[in-house]
Amino acid sequence: TEFKQLSSNNYPTAMTEWWFDYTLNFNSNGDPIPPSGNPDDSRVYLQNEIIPYTYSNPGIYFVYHTITAPPPNIYTDWHINFNDPVFVYPKPEVSFSSQNICMLDSIRFTNTSDINNSIANVINPQNNTTIQMPTQNINSYQWSIDNGSGWVIVSNTEHLDYVFSSAGNKWIKLECWSNFGCYATDSVQITVYNKPTASFSTTLHCEGDLTAFDGLSSSPGNSILGNITSWQWDMDP
Repeated sequence: TEFKQLSSNNYPTAMTEWWFDYTLNFNSNGDPIPPSGNPDDSRVYLQNEIIPYTYSNPGIYFVYHTITAPPPNIYTDWHINFNDPVFVYPKPEVSFSSQNICMLDSIRFTNTSDINNSIANVINPQNNTTIQMPTQNINSYQWSIDNGSGWVIVSNTEHLDYVFSSAGNKWIKLECWSNFGCYATDSVQITVYNKPTASFSTTLHCEGDLTAFDGLSSSPGNSILGNITSWQWDMDP
């Protein structure tokens, strides 16, 4: 979040102090009580300077700002953004289902992402009105696959149905954007197993003779791409 210094420039060497998460507190006369802790930012005044600050949590924030003229004209003025609070919107909480799969089989990655809509309201003490965080939605998605040669965008749907044409370790990434442009992403690695190559041989036999079938099926034969662990024969009598 960025704040622009718009205070008067009558005292160019004045000191400014900022509390970016000020808890509204008033005395018996209804005047704001200055913050008791150290300021989040303190610097020599510079008109139109951009003051950056990073909020670690979403919410509705009031900012307490002071400017103090240097000696001999020591004077401190303050400002609180009663009518223009800072809205820090939540980021999407990105998650999706995943599992290992065999190549050429269809798999669905189910998007289970969510976003926080339980942020507390705040009361504006100047007019006793409620300040409410707008409703948050996730309204944009992007799926990417890394087959070992870099990310490739494959879909912008909410859920992803996909068929892997090769075996190996694959990365799947989901990116989400909220209706206020907040962005988050998550990625998961899965293993795509190779399918066995089914084959067998036999020789010509006469009616009533015992017939032998030799299994010639094969697989890559390693822990990543898979081994053949079971067989099933079906006969047409």
